[in-house]
Amino acid sequence: MPKLTAEQHRELVEEYNIYFDGPIPPSSWPVQYTEIFRNIRDIQHLRYDEYGPNEKRGPSTVTQMKNRVLNLNRIAYTCRKQRENEATWRGQTEPEIVFRFGVEVVW
Repeated sequence: MPKLTAEQHRELVEEYNIYFDGPIPPSSWPVQYTEIFRNIRDIQHLRYDEYGPNEKRGPSTVTQMKNRVLNLNRIAYTCRKQRENEATWRGQTEPEIVFRFGVEVVW
């Protein structure tokens, strides 16, 4: 599949009316969602090498999460290397991502 030029990308964005608003400053966040939005934004500061056990997560939880990250990374690398389409990417990555939502979390 040939790579699109920047102009072709722009044309597709215009043709399909794709736009992104943001980033939205914290002062514009709805008050009832401020804590949720802040937690999501703070994820960007979390680094693989710095993720470790603390008072909320034990060593086994950290190991499991890091293994999931490594597996997701492997899946994404393979999809990118094989130039897979979106459907394949989604089929390969979504089960790994959504899995966590089905697991009971102990607080």
